[in-house]
Amino acid sequence: MKSVFLRNLEESLGIVSLAAEKTGIDRSTVYRWLKKDAKFKRKFEEVLQSSTEKGLDVAEISLINEIQRGNFSAIRFYLLCKGAHRGWKNVEKVDVSVEIPKPIVFRPFNENIVSKNEINDDFLAEKEENNE
Repeated sequence: MKSVFLRNLEESLGIVSLAAEKTGIDRSTVYRWLKKDAKFKRKFEEVLQSSTEKGLDVAEISLINEIQRGNFSAIRFYLLCKGAHRGWKNVEKVDVSVEIPKPIVFRPFNENIVSKNEINDDFLAEKEENNE
């Protein structure tokens, strides 16, 4: 059963849950085997490493195919990952908002300064006198 799982692990590109499902066992069984069987653990790690590398190869080939098809997202991804030395990199957005300060309010320091209401009252009274 362990050898079947290891073969399935290789075929599933290192995805443990998928390999366990194909084998007809639970993931917890795999982790129990890893704890109890040193030989299985070594073999598991070898298969996991090689199948993960194989998965990366498959993904890179798929990425190259998409780039050749003109897929902009694939092109951008590739340039951001591999083209940093040529200036291709993500640019962080910079917050350029400015906090506008509250207006300054001047308050009179002595009581001899006329209030706004008094100015309005004087203005209205003067206007009435002119109109009469």
